[in-house]
Order: sequence, then structure tokens, then C-alpha cells
Amino acid sequence: MTEFIEHTDGEEILEDGHGVRFILPAWRFDLPVTRGACRDELSDGRRVRTFSIQKGDLSANEARHYAGRLRDAPARAMAVFDASRRDVHPPGKTMRASFTINVLPGLLMTHDWCIVSQYNARPSPGERWRNPPFSIGVRPQAPHAREEVLYVDLATFPTAGSQEQGRHVDLGPEAVVPLQRDRSYAVAIDFADGAGGEGLLKVRVDDKLIVDYAGPTGYANFAGCFFAYGLYRSPWCPGCEGLSARFVDVVEGVAE
Repeated sequence: MTEFIEHTDGEEILEDGHGVRFILPAWRFDLPVTRGACRDELSDGRRVRTFSIQKGDLSANEARHYAGRLRDAPARAMAVFDASRRDVHPPGKTMRASFTINVLPGLLMTHDWCIVSQYNARPSPGERWRNPPFSIGVRPQAPHAREEVLYVDLATFPTAGSQEQGRHVDLGPEAVVPLQRDRSYAVAIDFADGAGGEGLLKVRVDDKLIVDYAGPTGYANFAGCFFAYGLYRSPWCPGCEGLSARFVDVVEGVAE
């Protein structure tokens, strides 16, 4: 027997020992509330979670942060592990996360970035939010290209109080993997937030090590990192295409 569950913007649940908060489209500019942004299919005890976004989707979170300039707001449909203090990990801990992702068939991507998983960092008082210290995303191989890729992004900054979003770390060409629609990719991550100092990142896709990095990670004077997955897409999407991705077997915690 198959069961379907639909999640809503701002909902918080306890799931697999994690306090999970959903950031989902609540409306599309002036249109009524959208539905179907995050749907679980439960079949024989296995959860398959599908996220979907459309051009112009807005969550309450984005509406707050982009008040007065909503058309600059990213579209986001994500499950965020920050509803419990135990899921916000201090610097120096090596975290481990794994999942399987399938980007569903649809129109060719035209956005410049779309994060599908990340370790984000929460600012300490007086600091500003920055780009996630670590993320995995999907995008076209190049502007106007017909190939799509899965890519790894790492950013760091060692100084507290900076107004910079972060400095990107060059992970080399191996950190970009060709992406096929309607094909499952198994992703495994080890990440240590160094708070601007020494940390590490290892990423495997289908058991192939594509990133093996030791060096500066994270941001100085940040209060800890937390995991999130789903779709978090740039507002720059000239094709106005929708995007959907399916996640299975999501596991996250401190590496033993």
C-alpha cells in the first residue's frame, strides 16, 4: 500500500532523530498558495521525497529576507535540519551525510545555480548570513549549453565581521559531474567546518571520490553548521522552467 504526505511551508517535524523544518513555496507572487512543492511517497516503509519549484515561488522565509524586492528572491523547497539544537553542529566536528538524488525529466535548466544539498552556517550575533560554506548543486554546463551537471561548491572566510559573502575554493574539474535526467545518483559527504581555519571535505558520487580536500572551510565567528536538502534556485531563470528532484535514503550525523 502506498501513502502520500504533503508538507507545508514552516512545518516542523521530528524525523529519523532530526528536528526538520520545511521551507517551501507558500505563494507565487500574487497568486494563491501553491501546493505540491514537497510530497512524500511511503511505500513498503521506504520514504521517497519529491521537491518541486516554479519560477516566482516564494516561501515566508524568502518574503521576510527579500521584503521590497521579491523578484530578487530565490525559489526554495527544502528540508532543513535546524529545528533542534542538536542538529546545529559546532566547528571541528566531522559530519557525514548521504542520499540518493534523481532530477526528474523536464525542460533544460537555464538558471546559473540551484543548490540540492548543503551544510549552511548560522551567524553569531552581529554577523550576517553568507553563502553556504559547502553545497552541491545542479546547473547547465555553461550558459546556453545543452548539457547539465552536478557540481560541488566550497566557500570560506577566516575573518569575523567581513561583508564578503565568502571566498570560493577551487576544487578542480573533478568536482563537476555530468548529469542525466531520470537517473539516480548516490552521494556521500564528509564535511568538517573549520570556522575559517582547517577543515575537510570529501564527496563521493556513485562511490567515486570526486572531492578530497583538506584546508580552510567555514566562516570565522559563526555558531555552527546544519544540513539541508531539496531545491534552492537562483532567481535568474530566463527559461522560467519548473524543476523537480526526488530524494531517497537521506542520512546525516556526526562521523564516527
